[in-house]
Amino acid sequence: PPHVWLGSIQESPNSMTLQISCIGLFQNEVLSYSLFGHGSKTPCRFGHLANKFDRFNHMSFLLTRFLSALLYPIFTTIVSVALGVVLNWRKKRKLGGVFIVGGVAYLYFFSTTAFSTWLAVGIEKEYGYAELSESPQADAILVLGGGTLQNDIWIELNDSSDRVFNAARLFKAGKAPRVIVTSGGGFSDRPHSQAMSSFLEELGVPRENIIEESQAENTYQHTVYLKPIFEERGITSVILVTSAWHMRRSMAVFESNIDGIEITPFAVDSLNGKYNTLLDYLPTAEGLYKSTKILREYIGFLVYDFRGWID
Repeated sequence: PPHVWLGSIQESPNSMTLQISCIGLFQNEVLSYSLFGHGSKTPCRFGHLANKFDRFNHMSFLLTRFLSALLYPIFTTIVSVALGVVLNWRKKRKLGGVFIVGGVAYLYFFSTTAFSTWLAVGIEKEYGYAELSESPQADAILVLGGGTLQNDIWIELNDSSDRVFNAARLFKAGKAPRVIVTSGGGFSDRPHSQAMSSFLEELGVPRENIIEESQAENTYQHTVYLKPIFEERGITSVILVTSAWHMRRSMAVFESNIDGIEITPFAVDSLNGKYNTLLDYLPTAEGLYKSTKILREYIGFLVYDFRGWID
């Protein structure tokens, strides 16, 4: 099971009963278990506890995604317009009109390139695009998941695949001797880390130089599952590769939860484009997509701060 377990084993010579008591820290909560096994040669297994933790991780992942979706522009607009229609039906036309107009205006602003770019500037200003030549040497290149789509058959890339591509560039430039890919499966049975690893191989990174971590379902859990890998491999410095809009939260989480590791950010996949024409003030699906992605990141940062995952 993840995180730390401390325990004691006591065997009674008369009853031949083996008692194992353990206490563990998981997701900042203290859990304790006491198991009994009869017969000195009968093993007491902890596999069912690990399965419970895996189910808890997955349920937490689904719940977080669902609650975040409630705050996205499309859902908020639908609710606002629906309330406006109901209020109009109940003869409260002024208030109903406010909800309808407000909902449409809200969706309009989030759908423009100008507004999505303005949001991106705010979240990416601390970590701009990194230059390959300026990146220092490190023990490993760490790539956070997000560059592949859910596909159990072949490798399918999305608009964050720059993460994997630039990790290969860093490796070929001799910036680190190994690449760590970290990501769970989310809604798929196949972890993202496997697809990322296969993509890295196609880009020329040898399989023996790739380390997979396939349990983490969110940015905080990356730190949980990477700690033992860092300790086992003697890794004290990493080049952290993720999207520019995701780098602020990633750096905050790693600096707050992992000690003794020098972390160098290498931001890619920026959403901060220039806008200087009237077309950038027209609503588009791309503008809405970018704004929603950045809004989700702002929400994630607030949630992580509330849960104490960020100092």
